[in-house]
Amino acid sequence: MTTQFNSFDRFSIEAKFNLGDRGRGEIVAKIDDFYTAALHEYADGNLEKAMSFLEDVIELDPDFQPATELFEIINRAILLQREMESIQQVK
Repeated sequence: MTTQFNSFDRFSIEAKFNLGDRGRGEIVAKIDDFYTAALHEYADGNLEKAMSFLEDVIELDPDFQPATELFEIINRAILLQREMESIQQVK
């Protein structure tokens, strides 16, 4: 009799419900792609392109703090670059 009960102990039941994510997975994937592209462009020195990708990220998720922080860093870098260029033109 105990061997019959042991066979039940070896079963596991899994229930899975596919309720959908209402497109959140696709949005998260887009955010990841845009943010990664922004990082690559930033690393390559293409600040305007990086800003463009970050704007796309922020449009999809305004609360994605790494994107907003990098946006501010790049914005300051662009402003500093323009200021340096204007100083060089004066000389």
